[in-house]
This record gives sequence, C-alpha cells and structure tokens, in this order.
Amino acid sequence: MNSVRCQIKFQYKKLCVYTVCIILLFCYVGTIAQAQTRSQVNVQGTYAIGGYDPVAYFTKGEPIQGIESLYYEYKGARWLFASEEHQSLFITNPEQYAPQYGGYCAYAIARGYFATIDPSAWTVDKDKLYLNFSRSIKRRWEREISENIEKGNAYWTMLFTKKDHQ
Repeated sequence: MNSVRCQIKFQYKKLCVYTVCIILLFCYVGTIAQAQTRSQVNVQGTYAIGGYDPVAYFTKGEPIQGIESLYYEYKGARWLFASEEHQSLFITNPEQYAPQYGGYCAYAIARGYFATIDPSAWTVDKDKLYLNFSRSIKRRWEREISENIEKGNAYWTMLFTKKDHQ
C-alpha cells in the first residue's frame, strides 16, 4: 500500500514539474512573439516617446514636448525636438540621447513585458535615460536601479539583437 502511495506521489510531482515547464515554455514563446510584433521604439500616437524631446531630459532636466517641424527619423520612428540645437545634438549622437529599451517602461522591461510611459516619470542614471509607466513605478524602479538595469538589459538583448538596433 505504501509503495502505491509513493508511486502516486512521484507521478503527481512529475506531472507538476511537466506542467510548470510547459507553462514557462508558452510564456517564453509568447514573449518572443510579442517582441516580434512590436516596434523597437515606443511610438505613442505618431511620435517616439509621445513626441517629447529626448535631449531635454539631459539639457533642461525635464520633459519638454517637441515641435512637429523639428524631427528626425531614427530606428523607424519620428523623434521630435524642442529646439534646433536639441535636434542637432540627437542627430550627431542618437545613442547618447535616445531612451533605453526603445522608450518603453524600463520597470516593465526588467520584468519581461512591455508598457507605455508617462514622460514625467523619468530617470537619468550613468548618462542613460530611463522612462517609466508612472511616477510610482519610477520610485520602484529607482529602489533597485542597478538590478533593474541588469535585468532590463538582459531581457532587451534577448528580444532585440544588436543587428536589430542598427
């Protein structure tokens, strides 16, 4: 009788492990499929990062709405700028000013999913711009910023290879 119980317990545990593996596989495949249908840049409305000037976060220390006539096409998206100077700085070195993770919510990317952003929920860390879904999410992001950046970088690399970024 005990050996039958042991066998049943063993089979049950085995079934649980298989179930978890299948669920994880579907999650992984779903995430890859989601990334393949997503743009590399967070386009909200018509413009990258909702039309906000990415350079302003560095030079003015605040989000500033860009002007429609001052734009630059980069990574398949239209980026707006508040001044010709900002436009020129971005054109000269877009990798310096473009937000990390394509302008998607950095906290979400670090957890394996995509989310839009609130332009006022931002952080510059080590000369890199990170945008987040909301100010409360930004505070969560900043509590463990180094770990979140490490996770976000790993996840982003998995989704988009260096070849895709060029």
